[in-house]
Amino acid sequence: MTDETAEPDENAEPDEPEPRIAPTLRQALEELEPWLAEQPDDELARHALVPATRWAVAEIPGLDLERYTEEAKTFVVATPIWDRALLRYRKDVAYWMSQRLLVDEHEGPRPEQARELLAAARTVIAGKAALLDEEGFPRTAQAFRALLDETAGGEPPADLVWRALGLRIAEPFLENAADPVPLVTPSASPPPSEPPEPASE
Repeated sequence: MTDETAEPDENAEPDEPEPRIAPTLRQALEELEPWLAEQPDDELARHALVPATRWAVAEIPGLDLERYTEEAKTFVVATPIWDRALLRYRKDVAYWMSQRLLVDEHEGPRPEQARELLAAARTVIAGKAALLDEEGFPRTAQAFRALLDETAGGEPPADLVWRALGLRIAEPFLENAADPVPLVTPSASPPPSEPPEPASE
C-alpha cells in the first residue's frame, strides 16, 4: 500500500525541462545560421520561407490541420502519377491548398476568418524569431523577420506565407510521386525537428 503522505525524495533527480528548440532542429539551425550569414540581406526572406512556415504550421491557432491534411492527401492521391511527377506540381498543390484554406467544412467562403488565420500564422512566426534571438540564432531570426516585413499587408490566397502554409500541409504526400501516402499518414506537416531548408518555394 502506497503512503500518499510520504515526503518527496530530496535526493531525486529533478525532471529535465523540455528544450525550447528540439535537438535535431537546433543542429539544423547551427548549420543554417552561418550559411545565412553569408547571404545578402535582400535574399533572407526567400531563404526563411520554408523553415519559418514548416516550423509554424502545427502551432497556428484556428488551423484545422487534421481536415486540411486529409484534403491534401485526397487531392494528391486523385492526381494521375504522370502529373504528380511534373516539376510544376508543387505549385499546383500550393495553389489548390491556398484555395481550400479559404473555405469552411461546408464549402462556405470565410474571408474574414482567413485573414485572422494568416495574422495568427504571422504571430507564430514572429514568436519563433524572438525565440531564435534568445537561443543564439540572430541571423535566422533576422531572416524570419525579413519574411514578415516583405509580406506585410498580404491577403489570402495570394499571400506568399499563406500559399507556403498550404504547401507545408501537403508536403508529406509529395515526397514520393509513385507512392504519395506514407505508411503512417501524418496529421501535420513535417515536424519542426526536421532540418530547415535554406531554399525558396
